[in-house]
Amino acid sequence: MVTMWTTPLEWRMCIAISSIISQTPVAIIMLLQTVGIGPDTVGKDGSRDSTTCPHNDRQTLRHLSMTRPLLGNSISPNRRRALFETTKRVLASAINDGIACATLESCNSTSLLLCLRSPGGAIASDEDAWIMCGMRADAYTETDGGRVLGFVRADDLLEPVLSRNLNGEVSEELDPGVICRVICRWRSRQDEEHAVETLVKEVRNSANNQEKWLDMASTLPILHLKSSLCDWEQSVVSGHPTHPLHRACLAQSPLDPIMPDDIPYLLEPELSFLCVPMSDMKVFGPFQSLLDPLLASLGIPKPDDTINEIVIPCFSRQLPAITPLFPKARILRAVQNRCRAQLSMRTVSMMPDAGGSPLHLKLSLNCQITSRLRTISPYAAA
Repeated sequence: MVTMWTTPLEWRMCIAISSIISQTPVAIIMLLQTVGIGPDTVGKDGSRDSTTCPHNDRQTLRHLSMTRPLLGNSISPNRRRALFETTKRVLASAINDGIACATLESCNSTSLLLCLRSPGGAIASDEDAWIMCGMRADAYTETDGGRVLGFVRADDLLEPVLSRNLNGEVSEELDPGVICRVICRWRSRQDEEHAVETLVKEVRNSANNQEKWLDMASTLPILHLKSSLCDWEQSVVSGHPTHPLHRACLAQSPLDPIMPDDIPYLLEPELSFLCVPMSDMKVFGPFQSLLDPLLASLGIPKPDDTINEIVIPCFSRQLPAITPLFPKARILRAVQNRCRAQLSMRTVSMMPDAGGSPLHLKLSLNCQITSRLRTISPYAAA
């Protein structure tokens, strides 16, 4: 369920009127209806009755009326959206993977109320804790007596996200890491603290990177039918549509950490071309003959020994992971601003001024992007 505050006046009206009336759930609902932002509690016979809105709805509305604008003003719109982009994927995945059970209730004509609780068999003390958010009224998911049985789409979920702790305190929660900790507590196993903290780190990384993507979105070109492949690829600002790590990019040792401000450099990465002894490599297919036109257009010098040496392209960022394993490799040349990354980040397409090469290079990148390490195994390359 989402409450939209359209003007500061509505917020001041709520505060002023709430200070002189009894702040019961019914009074708050009537107040929200007065300014046109509450649920329309109309009974089946057409009469208005506050009891048609469940108790949880009334409690939620009361909380929203007192806190939503304050929290909404404390962070930037892009930051708030980035956090929710990750959080809604966490919530949907928890339901779809059976980590949380969910119920769905109708509250008004524009949204539904989705409530997540501990699944059966979890710790009894967690039964009173819940997480609640809105859901689009036109969203479809299979239910049985209000219990969600079918697939929940992350894009159907709506702000805000409320969390009730074991002390009965309700608050809006924006941090997907906090949401992950709450949901992980509902699991029957309690010996996975390291795994939980790893997951928290990953979803927060995803949200931080998402914020940078949203900041960059205004600079992206307007797409049309003649837009380049990479223009289309890089227009997917929100990343994977369902994965909680939709924008995660975590460099693994020995690579330097990747911060959100590094994302523009990942989208137009620097490439290095290494000369490697053939005895250190296994080459399949016409690799060198396919690569030769690109090397010529970029001005990459040929190896001194073209029989026993081969030129291999790589990300310059990947060199710390390569050079310890190939001590005889030497860098022939590094080039900048000659390629653009596709959506996967590790596959690059050459720019038109790079000789018009039709090649798309899939290169190893020792980073966790979504849930996988984006290196290339020998059997995959073969």
